[in-house]
Amino acid sequence: MKKTDLPARKPVPFGANGSRRDLTAKTPTGSNQASYDAGFPPITMTIKAAGGLPLMAVT
Repeated sequence: MKKTDLPARKPVPFGANGSRRDLTAKTPTGSNQASYDAGFPPITMTIKAAGGLPLMAVT
């Protein structure tokens, strides 16, 4: 990759001023909350019709 192929940098990180929630160390069993240990849990990668859940909303 050439240096000229790099995309332009954004001046502000995505979501810098959005709602935030601290990540937990581990995802509770059956939860749809991301964690440092597991990242995004498998239930968030399953379609809703098969019982999947979207990533836990940040409040």
